[in-house]
Amino acid sequence: MATNPSNPYVDMLVQAGMAVDKATAKVAQMKEYYMTKKGMTDPKDIDRQLHIDIVRLATVLASTKEVQGIVIGFSELRDTNDYQRKQSLAKYTADPDEAVDSGSVAVIGGKPTALDTRKFLDKEETQENPNFGKALPVVMQRSIYIFTNGALMMAYGNQKVELGMLYKFRGSISKKGNLTLSSQVAPIPLGKVDAKQLYAEFRKYADKASESMGLADVFKAPAKTFIIVEGYIGDSGESRNGGSHIVLMADGVMKGIRTFFRAPEMTEDVTGIPQSTTVLVFGKTGDMKDQRDPTKVDRIINGVGIVRSAESSLIERAPKEKEEMDALLFE
Repeated sequence: MATNPSNPYVDMLVQAGMAVDKATAKVAQMKEYYMTKKGMTDPKDIDRQLHIDIVRLATVLASTKEVQGIVIGFSELRDTNDYQRKQSLAKYTADPDEAVDSGSVAVIGGKPTALDTRKFLDKEETQENPNFGKALPVVMQRSIYIFTNGALMMAYGNQKVELGMLYKFRGSISKKGNLTLSSQVAPIPLGKVDAKQLYAEFRKYADKASESMGLADVFKAPAKTFIIVEGYIGDSGESRNGGSHIVLMADGVMKGIRTFFRAPEMTEDVTGIPQSTTVLVFGKTGDMKDQRDPTKVDRIINGVGIVRSAESSLIERAPKEKEEMDALLFE
């Protein structure tokens, strides 16, 4: 479709996939912003800034896709290369010569340094790794779980997000359907969603998902099984090593399961859910040594997401009332 030849910025955005009317409006919007918000008056300065920003926008549009979805969980931010780094350095400790000869470690400035051993960035071996043979970089990343179009999508990035918030994301989608978020543009928050509606919609998804199971079945599932389970909160609090935890309970199941959420950013949301509130939790099963008897292990859930119903079936107690109840229970 032909565009105004006198406006190359509109053409650039159209070639990147934006509709002509939106591209025209975007260019006008940016010019207005420079003049009214930034106080720019020199046409040359305005054109230079417009050039910089439109090229950046066009690059992002051409290389990414837009996804709108609700954040319902995320992991803690961590270095994704930490495990490989520790493995390489352990190999060096066991046999320095072998580690150096194999190319997994180099001694730089008298200090053993783990090297990036990946020749390619993809399994198809089509994208060469420019960092191959160099020091293994620190790559901070988290998994973000997005509920979009009635399904659960996993995204990867280092962006800070908020539970229950609807976002507009940009990134590249893998063959498996996972989203790698663009580092050039931050997720755009579009507003908090209604808790009751979100719970109803995610419940529909959970009812059909193969990962869903009852709380009693969680005790029987193999460790590291990804699960979705419904229950109610028996207790909650902040964990000593950061993050938060709940005791997930269910009618007819006497023993609750401790569920840990390791992302510190989720703590306020998790601990703020009243006792007895019904929730849908997802994450992986795990085992933890019993603190009272190290010969025994307790089943736990390493949670990454939680969707709460809008209401609790119990009245939330004031601090003084809780103290009175604790005194009655534990006297």
